[in-house]
Amino acid sequence: AQSGARVIDVSGVNVSSGKLDLTNNRLIVDYSSGGSPMASIRQQIISGYNAGGALWGGNGIVSSTAAASPASNAIGYGEAADVLGSIGGSFGTESVDGTAVLVRYTKAGDANLDGVVNFADLVRVAQNYGGSGNRFWSQGDFNYDGIVNFADLVMVAQNYGSALPAGAVPGAPVSFEQDLQPAFAAASAPEPGLGVIGVVGAY
Repeated sequence: AQSGARVIDVSGVNVSSGKLDLTNNRLIVDYSSGGSPMASIRQQIISGYNAGGALWGGNGIVSSTAAASPASNAIGYGEAADVLGSIGGSFGTESVDGTAVLVRYTKAGDANLDGVVNFADLVRVAQNYGGSGNRFWSQGDFNYDGIVNFADLVMVAQNYGSALPAGAVPGAPVSFEQDLQPAFAAASAPEPGLGVIGVVGAY
């Protein structure tokens, strides 16, 4: 099936035991009344990701499709207002307003959930690089550890759709600029211990 061909649209998700397998599809959690369930959805994805065991083998929100190539594919998530704009927009085949959490199978490094990894995603990583506090996927945390750092930058580099961008990235701290070239170098020839694998085929 075409990636993202199916969209699940619900008002809430709570997978306390068992799995919600998105395979290669999308999920919209519309919270038009009440607060955002973003933190809860993040925890369910982290649980499903199962960083200490078989990736995407835990209980929670998972993707068996991502599990087949976890170095390059993953589940991304973010607030619609953040990734689509304050009034929302189109997410796959669906129109959503700004009060929804969007979840999808995508490339590791796709911060804005558009299915590609490019300069726009690199900018999001730069803007949140080295910041304190729990960060979300849409802010550049692609390994779900709450931090945006070199490991996340390498994921962008691995899946980047074109040549290394020239010049400074808007909003990037000095530490990001220092790590940018090494991250792209690591993506093409990863060093032992980085936990990354070379570029995988087309999305």
